[in-house]
Amino acid sequence: NLALVFTSKFFLFTALVAFIVFVLAWQPFVNPWVAGATLLVRPCVMFGTVGYSESLFLTFSCLAFLAIKKQGFLVAGLFSGILSGIRIDGGSIGFAYLVAILRQWNSGADRTSMLLGLCLIPLGLALYMAYL
Repeated sequence: NLALVFTSKFFLFTALVAFIVFVLAWQPFVNPWVAGATLLVRPCVMFGTVGYSESLFLTFSCLAFLAIKKQGFLVAGLFSGILSGIRIDGGSIGFAYLVAILRQWNSGADRTSMLLGLCLIPLGLALYMAYL
């Protein structure tokens, strides 16, 4: 199906951009070209060029971790919920999210957005399971 090939190529591009932004947020001294090349020369990049959801999964993984780094907990929960809806093992990001909110719990951050974001993670998984 031609639409599947085009969407997989589109999400490979979004995964590349999200990965570069993710790397620069966590390791600002890394050259963006090196970060992009690291993603594109790995052997499993072929999964990003066929009709699998690997590139979509990588896109939302990078976006979720980037939102956790910037302490946008509601946005991180939204991306994590989408991530757990893409693949079942995407729900494991909940552990990283939980560690991040526990580290910020007493800092005066908005606890409501933290807990709401945390609730979005299993919601994505539940929607995926309802689809199955």
